[in-house]
Amino acid sequence: DMDALDTMMPWSALAAFQIAFTAFGAVVASIAALPVVVLALPPLVAAFLRIQKRYLSTSREVKRIEAVSKSPVYALFSATLTGLACIRAGRLQNYFRALFVDSLDRYHRPHYLFLGGSRWVGIRLDGLSNVLVLTVACTVVWLRGKISPALAGVVLTQSMQLTGLLQYGI
Repeated sequence: DMDALDTMMPWSALAAFQIAFTAFGAVVASIAALPVVVLALPPLVAAFLRIQKRYLSTSREVKRIEAVSKSPVYALFSATLTGLACIRAGRLQNYFRALFVDSLDRYHRPHYLFLGGSRWVGIRLDGLSNVLVLTVACTVVWLRGKISPALAGVVLTQSMQLTGLLQYGI
């Protein structure tokens, strides 16, 4: 377990930093080109923090339940391997297979809850980033003729990049 943590943690931290800095750069680029966009940020940040608080408390509990439901799967698997000769001698393969499938079902219930929670937060983050894209697009249309088309394209591209970043960051 510690080996998995040691190997996965640096890559996860690197990905988190890349996503955070790219998202920050996209927001800064949008604000630098269109300062009016800064007016949309406080409500979006407040909504993001509210969603984050709700998701983190829920996902922490679901992950705890998932970890608790995982140990019977490993215990049954280990016990089955240890007593494999006795199980075969007693022709209890179907019984232990049913026990194993039942323990797997109990493990997957909280896992599916975690996946559903991830989709829940993903949809909300998509909505928030789409509000920012809409704000930038409306501002570009509103300032038509006052900003260059190249700058408008860069700002729209940078703001649209947030949707994919937030979805990947989950």
